[in-house]
Amino acid sequence: MIQNGLADFLPLSPLQEGLLFQVQYDPDGVDVYNVQMVLELRGPLDTDSLRAAVQGLLRRHPNLRAGFWQQDMDQPVQFVPHHVDPEWQELDLTALDPAAREEALARFVAEDRARRFDPARPPLLRLGLAALGPNHHTLVLTTHHLLMDGWSMPLMVRELFQLYERGGDDRGMPAAPPYRTYLAWLAGRDQDAAREAWRGYLAGLEAPTLVGRSGRTGRDTTAPSELPGQLWYELDAPASAALAAAARSRGLTLNTVVQGAWAVLVGHLLGRDDVVLGATMANRPPEIPGIDSTIGMFINTLPVRVALRPAEPFADLLARVQREQASLIDHRHMSLAEIQRTAGHGELFDSAVVFENYPLDPTVLRAESRGLRLADFQVGDATHFALTLLAIPGERI
Repeated sequence: MIQNGLADFLPLSPLQEGLLFQVQYDPDGVDVYNVQMVLELRGPLDTDSLRAAVQGLLRRHPNLRAGFWQQDMDQPVQFVPHHVDPEWQELDLTALDPAAREEALARFVAEDRARRFDPARPPLLRLGLAALGPNHHTLVLTTHHLLMDGWSMPLMVRELFQLYERGGDDRGMPAAPPYRTYLAWLAGRDQDAAREAWRGYLAGLEAPTLVGRSGRTGRDTTAPSELPGQLWYELDAPASAALAAAARSRGLTLNTVVQGAWAVLVGHLLGRDDVVLGATMANRPPEIPGIDSTIGMFINTLPVRVALRPAEPFADLLARVQREQASLIDHRHMSLAEIQRTAGHGELFDSAVVFENYPLDPTVLRAESRGLRLADFQVGDATHFALTLLAIPGERI
């Protein structure tokens, strides 16, 4: 619910433009870009203070109050109301036996994630609080990827606990770095130089790289009827350490290794020696003060082109891919749609690599305030691509 008019109008970041298109193209079915944070809470809970903490978050970060509008406009905008009241549900599951309680909670979490947001009706954020037993709750915070990236999620949880400690009163807390500073930085980028760089990078590309059935029989852009399935595999600690050491000894990032391996696999699958995959990349410019602690959308999904040369050692291929990517760092602000137009192609790829290398402060997972502590923190998200490889670095990759 919006109250008291509008505080601001803002442009969209490149990925926000792409996500808004995905959401509006087909308003039916499941929106894969709903993002859900499930927080298991242990200890005495003051519901009023928790709700006040949520309002404190929205007060401190105006972009979390944003709605999105495109109808009858040349360019979409995000509009920021002065005040919004997020949807809040409470469930009392304490009377159920453990098995029924777990089933009821899982059903609520799944149904809530599947429920679509209307981008034009902010806030794109809602909360559900389930009471599971004495001093045991689960907070389900569902938002939309339009509002924030993965880096922002632990920042948001940490600040939520800080505000809970204060009963929602943010006086005395450091001012939150404004998201609009980043949008102003984007507006100052050299678009002509970026177009030229991407045009050169993709010159000579004969065809897109499509691994899904939609790519072989005509693209299907309708919304899916269910969330995509997931398969998880974990490298053991020795293999993870060996891979990291091998990359480090050659001056390579693990991200580059994952991208290169994925490109080789896709090339083998399709019988191609010129492969394009999507890669989700962080774009938090260090010259913007406070950028690492700003909550918002700072990522972009961009093409990574890999020429596969049979006689080239794999390590040399990786070094070449990393050099080519480094040459494009100053041009990562350009939207995928604009890159596709510049390259003279429509869809460039339907598979993507997401390397989650944002710093997760261990103190977030040990968050505690007024006797209330975070016992577990789970995130549910997805993409619209036919196939997505998610790599999470750590002791076990």
